[in-house]
Amino acid sequence: MGGNGPEPRSNRSRVVLAAGSRRTARKESSPLRGAIGSAVGGVVPVAITAVIALAAATLNLPGPNTELPLALLFIILLQLAGLYVSREGERWFWFRSWVVLAACTLTLLPTLAIQTASSRVPYASFSSGSAGLVIAATAAAVAAIVGIIWVVAALAADAPENAGILLTPALVLVPAVLGVPGDLGERSALLALGEACGLATLFMAIGWVFPKRWRPLVGLVALGVQFGVLWGLGFGPVAPPGRGLAVPALAILILIVTVVAAAVAPIAALVANRLARTVRSQSPERPAARSHSDQSRSTGRGRGRR
Repeated sequence: MGGNGPEPRSNRSRVVLAAGSRRTARKESSPLRGAIGSAVGGVVPVAITAVIALAAATLNLPGPNTELPLALLFIILLQLAGLYVSREGERWFWFRSWVVLAACTLTLLPTLAIQTASSRVPYASFSSGSAGLVIAATAAAVAAIVGIIWVVAALAADAPENAGILLTPALVLVPAVLGVPGDLGERSALLALGEACGLATLFMAIGWVFPKRWRPLVGLVALGVQFGVLWGLGFGPVAPPGRGLAVPALAILILIVTVVAAAVAPIAALVANRLARTVRSQSPERPAARSHSDQSRSTGRGRGRR
């Protein structure tokens, strides 16, 4: 009989407090889970690319005798597969990272490789008219950098402070390729890609831990560190003497565009964010306007019939 009586008030208050504390703990842990998920999704694809590129460049892996860059093709296929899987699984932080990596490997890396290789051809100078290929390759590399800026701005439109982090692999890849010593073959390209992605992995992991107000500076800081390390090791842009001002001038132009890209990407993402908000705020008004016009038309028809 006594067990079927009303529950004491003290016990009920304890149950309510326990439930409230559990809800509070869930709310407090959800931002932490989101931060960890975004960090993992943004960093792991870059780390995978770095490991595979460095392994293919340093290890004598068995493979068929062919002139095709099989290792680079494998990396591209892996990035496209990761992009597809993350898109289908709605893993958006993974998806964004794979998109930027694929853009770097498909557009930025080959254009920089052509620019670097053509700049080391003898007698490449403006005065002799032999700098046409270097100029065209430089224009293609600049176009690739600008295109990646727009891609990053679109991907980071919902969180503009993350644009600098997403752009980091592209930023550090530029000086890595320009400073490759010797002939720029597949092995050198893999080393540059692996080194750039390895450094980007480190700074991206640190960047996701930073407060949001500091994240736009991550790419710029990583680019500065890349400059300092490569220059200190003697891997700056190669410009042998006796080749005029074409090679150093165009290399400096690409580096300037890269620095500007690091500063502009968060601003471009912020502009994309505001445009998206404007479109979202105006989109609900269109159906209402259409229904109002339809209603006025039907009213006019009814009056005409009367």
